[in-house]
Formats: sequence, C-alpha cells, structure tokens
Amino acid sequence: MTCAYMCMCLCMAEVSSMVVFEGGAFGLARCTWGFYAGFIIGCCEGVQYILYVTCSFVALGRMGAAFWPLIVDHPYVSWFLSYVLSSAMLIVGGRVYWRWNMMLALVSFLILVVYVCGSLPYVDIAAHGGGSAYYFVGGFAQFMAVFPLTAWYYVGVESLNRLCAEVVEPRVTVPIGQLACMLTLVTTAVFVFFVTISIKPGMPDVATSLAPMNHGFNRMFNCTDDVSMWLALPATFATGQGFVQAYTKVISCMSGSHLLPAILHRKHAGFQTPTYAIVVTSAISFGLCFVDYYCALDAVLFNTCIFLGCISYLSQCVGYIYLKKNFRTMERKFQSPVGKAGAIYAIAIWVVTMIAILGFQGDAQASFLFVLGILGVATVYYHIYAKHKQTFSDEERKALFFAHVANHNNSKRSHHSRGKGKPLSTLLKKIGLKNVSTTPLRPSTNGTSTTAVPADPNVRHLGDVGAKKKRSSGASKGPSMKESQSFNLWAVGITVVIGGQYFSWNAGLSAGTVSYGIASIMMGFAYLSLCMSMAEVSSMVPFEGGAFGLARCTWGFYAGFIVGCCEAVQYILYVTCAFVALGRMVAQFWPLIADHQYISWGISYVLSSGMLIVGGNVYWRWNMALALLSFSILIVYVCGSLPYVDIATHGGGTALHFVGGFNHFMAVFPLTAWYYVGVESLNRLCAEVVEPRRSIPMGQMACMYTLFATSIMVFFVTISVDPGMPSVATSLAIMNPVFNKLFNCTDDISTLLALPATFATGQGFVQAYMKIISCMAGSKLIPVVLHEKHPKWHTPVYAIVVASCVSFGLCFVDFYASLDTTVFNTCIFLGCISYLSQCVGYLYLKKNFRSMERKYKSPFGRAGAIYASAVWLWTMVSIANYQGDGHTSVLIAVGVLGVCTVYYYAVAKER
Repeated sequence: MTCAYMCMCLCMAEVSSMVVFEGGAFGLARCTWGFYAGFIIGCCEGVQYILYVTCSFVALGRMGAAFWPLIVDHPYVSWFLSYVLSSAMLIVGGRVYWRWNMMLALVSFLILVVYVCGSLPYVDIAAHGGGSAYYFVGGFAQFMAVFPLTAWYYVGVESLNRLCAEVVEPRVTVPIGQLACMLTLVTTAVFVFFVTISIKPGMPDVATSLAPMNHGFNRMFNCTDDVSMWLALPATFATGQGFVQAYTKVISCMSGSHLLPAILHRKHAGFQTPTYAIVVTSAISFGLCFVDYYCALDAVLFNTCIFLGCISYLSQCVGYIYLKKNFRTMERKFQSPVGKAGAIYAIAIWVVTMIAILGFQGDAQASFLFVLGILGVATVYYHIYAKHKQTFSDEERKALFFAHVANHNNSKRSHHSRGKGKPLSTLLKKIGLKNVSTTPLRPSTNGTSTTAVPADPNVRHLGDVGAKKKRSSGASKGPSMKESQSFNLWAVGITVVIGGQYFSWNAGLSAGTVSYGIASIMMGFAYLSLCMSMAEVSSMVPFEGGAFGLARCTWGFYAGFIVGCCEAVQYILYVTCAFVALGRMVAQFWPLIADHQYISWGISYVLSSGMLIVGGNVYWRWNMALALLSFSILIVYVCGSLPYVDIATHGGGTALHFVGGFNHFMAVFPLTAWYYVGVESLNRLCAEVVEPRRSIPMGQMACMYTLFATSIMVFFVTISVDPGMPSVATSLAIMNPVFNKLFNCTDDISTLLALPATFATGQGFVQAYMKIISCMAGSKLIPVVLHEKHPKWHTPVYAIVVASCVSFGLCFVDFYASLDTTVFNTCIFLGCISYLSQCVGYLYLKKNFRSMERKYKSPFGRAGAIYASAVWLWTMVSIANYQGDGHTSVLIAVGVLGVCTVYYYAVAKER
C-alpha cells in the first residue's frame, strides 16, 4: 500500500506540474473517460471524503468519552463541536485558517515524534512482537480482510493537488509539497508500526486498542489512559478538518461546472469561501455520524470510503497515463521517476484493495452494496439533472479545455479518412459550453490558460451527445462516433459470450478436472488464435458480413454462401439454447413458467429484438449496462468465492482427475466452447465504428483476454468450493452455492443473478445473426427484403424479426423433444465450419497480400491459424463420433447444408 500511494503521489505531482485544477479527479476523468464517468468519479471522491470525516469524528467522540462523561451518552455533542469548529475555520479562510492549520499540523507531528522517540527505551520486539507465531495469522483470507486498513496511513494525501488555487506557482509548489508530505508520512508510518508492536503489551493486544499510542505515553509520562488520550485528539481532529477542506473543493468545483446545484459554488461576500458547499456537505457528514455510531457501521463506512477512493485513484492513474501518452511534449516542472510503470502498479493495488473489500470483509458485501447504491443514485441524478445542465467552470476550462480540444482534433483526424472532418463548433455543442463561442482556443504549453468568450445561446447541453447523426440511405444506425469505440466493442463481446461461463460448460467436468482442464486450455488457445487472426483481417479489410464475404474470395461463391449459412444457423441455434436455459432458470423462482416456459422465451425475444430494432445509442447503452452488470456479477462470484476455496477438499482428488478415458474426453470436448463461442462475431460491427481497422482489433482482443482470464478463474473457483466435484457437473446454476453463502439466500434468489448474463448472451447472438442475414440479403443471396431498413431507426427489421421467429420456433423443438445437447452440438459443428473458413481466409490474405497495410498483426501468425484449424477439426470429429447420439447432430448439420445447397443452385446462384 505504501508503494502504491507513493507511485500515485509521484504521478499526481507530475500532473499538477502540467495542469493546475483544484477540483480533484473529476476534471481529468471527463477528458479521459467521458462526461458521465467524470461525474461519477467526482461523486466517488466527494463521498469518499465525506465518509472519512464521519469515521474520524466518530472516533474522536469515542476518544473524548474517555475523559468527558457527557460524551459517553451524548457523543453527538463532540461531533457537533468538531464540525462547527472545522467548518468555521474553513469559512473564515485566509490567513486565519492557514495559521490554525499550521498549528494543528505542528502539534500533531510533534506528538508523533515524541511518541516514537520516547518509546525507544521500552522497545523490545523479541518480547512483545509475538514471535513467529504472529508473522502470519489466518492465512490469505485474513491478509485480504485487513488489507484495506493499511490505507489509514496515507488516505487523503492525494488531496493536496486540490490546493492549486491557494498557492503561488502551483506547478512547482504543489508537487514539492505533496512529495515532501508523502515522504514524511512513509517515514513516520514505518516508525509507528515497529514501535507500536515492540512495546508492552505488544501483539496481539495492540490490535484491538482504540488509541495504540497510549501504551507509550503512559510509560513516558507515568499517567493513565484518560490523560494519554488527550494527546491523540489534535491529530484526529486535524484529519477530519483536512477532509472537510477536501470535499469542499470537490463539491464547489463540481457545482461550478453545474454538475451539482450552482448555489454550492457561491462564495461568501466577505471571506470569498464556498460557504454553502462547506455547510451542506458537513451537515450530511454529521448526519452520517448518527448512522455510523448507532448502527455500528464503522467498518462498513470505512470500507465504502476506501472502495470509492480506489475508483477515484484508478481514474487518476489512468488520467496520468492518458496525459503521458497524448501530451508528451507538454512542459512539466516535475517528472515522476516511476512513470507509467508506477501508475500501473498503483492501479493493480487499487484493484486488489477493491477485491479485498468485496470478498473478504465478512459483512455480506454490505460495503459493496452501499457503493452500488451510491453509484446508482449518482447515475439517476446525472441522467435526470446534471447531464442537461453541465458545462465547464472557468477553472476547468482554463486547466483542462486543451485536453478536450485535443480529443476533438484526434477524432477529427480519424474522420478525414472517411469524410469531411467536423469543426470545433461541433465539439462545443457536444460538451455543452454555454460560456464560450466557436472562436478557436489556443491552449498554452503549460496547460493553464485559454480564452473565455461570450455565450452562444444555440449551443446544446452535454445531454445532446447522443443526438442522431445523418447517415446515408441503407446504412445501419449505429451508436454515436464518440461511444462506439473499443470499450463498447468489448461490452458487445462480453454480452455475447459471458453467459456461457454461467451455465452448461460445467457438464464437461464429468470427464474429470484435469481432463476437462486440458480440453478447456486447448479450446481457449484455439479461440485466442482465431481472434488474433480475425483481428488482423479486420485491420486489413473491415467487413460486417462475417465469414461469408472472405469465404467467397477464398473458396468460391458457392462455398461462401454455405459458410454464411453455417454462421447464421449457428447463431440462431445458440440463441435457442441460451433462451431455453434462461427459461429453466426463471422456472426455479416463478412457478408459472415451469409449465409455460415459452412465456419466458417470448419475452426474451421481444426484448432483445426490440432493443436491436430501435438501435442507436439506446441499444449501445442498454448493452453496456448488461455487460457491466453481467461482468460485475461474475467478479463478485470469483472474488466472493475466495474465502471458501479449498481445492484439496472439494476438487475430488486424484480419483476425479481423469474419468472415462479418451472417449469421455472427446465426448465433453465441444462443451469447452461455451466459454468463448461468439467472441468471433465482433468483426460484424465494422460499420458501427469510426476507424474500424483500429477499433475492432482492440475491442476484440480486449474482450478475448478478459474472457480467457475469467474462464480460468471461474473453472478453478467452481471446482474448489462446496459442493465441488462431482456434484457441480450436474448443476444448472453453478454459481448458486457461492451466492447462497455470500448473501445468505436460497437457490431461488441466487438464480436471479445468472439471468442478466444469460439474457445478454442471447441478445448478443441476435445481433450477430442480424448482421449476417442482412449482409447476405444485401448480396441477394437470400430475399432482399431481409436487408430493408426501418425508415426511422435504419435497422434491418425484417432480418431481426424473421430470424428471431425461426429461433423462437426452435425453442419448442429443443425443449419438448429434449434436444439441448443435439442443438448445441449442431451449433458448434456449423460454427467450426465457419471458423475453419476464417482461418483459411486469414492464411489466404497472409500469403497473397503480404504488403497490404495492417493496423494489427497476430503474434501467432500462420502457426496460430493452423493450430486453431486443427482444433476445429478435432471438435468436429468429437461431435461426429463421440456423442453417443447416433450421429444426430452431424445428420442435422448435413441436412442444413443440403437444404442450403439446393436453395443456392435453385435461387441464389442466378441472383
């Protein structure tokens, strides 16, 4: 934790030496992540500081109770006095506040130095340190449980860059002050840690002490705890006051950008301090003191505070990397010696901290639920109010407008490859500036000045970012250019695939953990190789029609048609499998569906098809919500399972490493495709993005890496928690046992958590077959009506409706004829034909178009494509000969190919 805070402070010191902005992380986040995310980051930071003040002043009240009897039964007296004094000093401000703060700092620091130096005669780590028995207590789970507590040493040190407007030459002064403070705190933290565990009573008693320094002061001054407690008060109060100042800065700057009510930015006429921001937020924090104290929520509020802080810290580290990458030549008064590597290390620690809070606190995820509630309220508020009001404050415009202009210029350059670039006025409309005109702004090299000009009454607010843009006739309506980039593509890949990690793959564990693990690795690398090959193809020739276009070049027109049909039927069948599984899950907690599961199927098809027909930003935002929700639930499952992981007990031992020999290994091999099938469909979105030759490969590989990592984690966690092997191989909802433990609920409730991902997977494949069928219809290989677009939404309505009706009809066949395995195997068999075609197409382009420009190159090259082709052939053999179904799946696939062949020669070939 020490190194993480040090790295972050070094990074933020460099940022402060470039851009001077006192509003905290949200300003930079608006440049880096976007306007909505910037607002969320600001809320996380503001609430973090509010909660920390609550924790500090509640602790102060408990200390005061040791020598002031009134406080024992009326702790709110202490809280009230603390808030009044700290708020009053900040409202008065100026030299009064700075001298008061300097006095508090010197007193607190001197008391700490006295404690360390005065305790040295009593230090005996051998006698009081607990010995080797206390080196590691409680194992990994306990380590993770206490990990967030290490933030007490440093949390808040990042807030010093909020003081940019308070000092002369902030680009020099703030970095120096921040690093001097951090180095001081690291030194004192090390001394305090070793001294505290080395004096009597030492370990383990000191772990439960309210004021751990009392033991040293009692010996130094020969006094009791009541007297020693006085010495802890100045620092505890000073910490609370410091965070009052921090949240005042954040709230005031956000309200200055109209993200919060503008009155919170209003200054006192005499003192020129944001009185309303101080009073309102202090009142909220004071109210939370009652909740904390009387509901005994100390740990929950602190963990919530740190979780929100980690989100803010993550954003600041990413913002540093963004500035480091995009503004290399910008003048810096200080450069971080750890650079990007330090920022990445800090990011990793913040992620670990969030996992520790999420999965190891033994609070039934109360802290995480609080966080979700806060983010939910902030999201609703943003879309109802802030989105339509927000603008740039003068401070934000002066400090960071250059970054928004640079983002706009980058976007404009990418437009030139497709058409006319848009002027700066478009940027101003999108970012909702009310106080600047379209006069060009020239940021200075130090990033601290631009020219403010009068308002344009015709400029739109930020809420218009999703406004429609004109498209040529026949173009599918995709999302806005700002939104449909690699992150949205990642979200599409997650929604298409991630449901397969929630259900059905576990049936393969009947072949044994090691046996199925080997199969999973083989399949994982095959999909990874395929995605890398297809990412390179997309970086050469972006085409949204899937495999059939490339197959027509590689194999010929007939084979191209057959490959297109295989791909479309594969996706139609997969949607059938997904929605039938969804119906069975719903039936567990909705008795009506048990005998009428077609109701669930119908609702699923109507909802998924409806969202795709409407399309545009509505669909993309809906899809993003599904992706994040599904992915978050998966992370909760993995992280929440860690305290219960015991592979020695639940993994089945050596007896269940290999079950059924080679025949059973081959029988379950196709089930490993559940982890990844559909990830290849991302290159169908080439027409939906700007710079598809860059965006598609980035999105596809980010998605594949994510899924590869989650598949490994899900596999090992699932076989390592109760009930483990072999029971888990027959479970419908494999995550239920863990969710039952985490949330103390029944299977009926836990099954609800699997629904978003299962539905999302079905919807993702609906989009995939929509693209293929529409493109094939555009080439007149199938009826042209399937390519026609809705006059308003410009989406292929007929392709969506007709294909969804076919898939819906197949749900009845699957369910009532109990053909789950057969339908899935047919789906994978047809998919393997398509995959083979894509790998061969990659080899064809690699051989015949070596000099063609590529934005991405597969690191596996031809070897990867050949390996993947071998795995697809292996999968087809396993389906053809090892399923024990009388070759039903292969016969169905042959029947599909036969019908397609007849249709091609009777109709499509001539058209």
